[in-house]
Amino acid sequence: MKPHIGILLIAAFALTIGACTKQQPEKWQKSGAVPQAKPGAIQSDWNSVRINCRSFARRKIDREYRAEASQIGSGEYRSGATLSRTMNRYEAKKRERALFEACLKSQGYEKAPPKDNK
Repeated sequence: MKPHIGILLIAAFALTIGACTKQQPEKWQKSGAVPQAKPGAIQSDWNSVRINCRSFARRKIDREYRAEASQIGSGEYRSGATLSRTMNRYEAKKRERALFEACLKSQGYEKAPPKDNK
């Protein structure tokens, strides 16, 4: 077996295990931490803020990812370059999530404490 196939198999296994774990969806709530924020925002406010923050994060990551992808290569198939692109996409998704959360926080939202399911 070629070394790069082993790496791909390990990565596929790790992704499969990660996909099988069940996580509680995160809940966000309006906080009083930001001066203009009022606790108990109505659903339409939340929807608007969430959509705007998601759009902001995606646009920013799209610009960054395109710039980085253009530097990786000319599109020729090489297993190393393919793995590199896959890892870059993974890192871009993590960064997009961080930007989205930072945007929500700047709009006066915070993660709600997890509910205790005892």
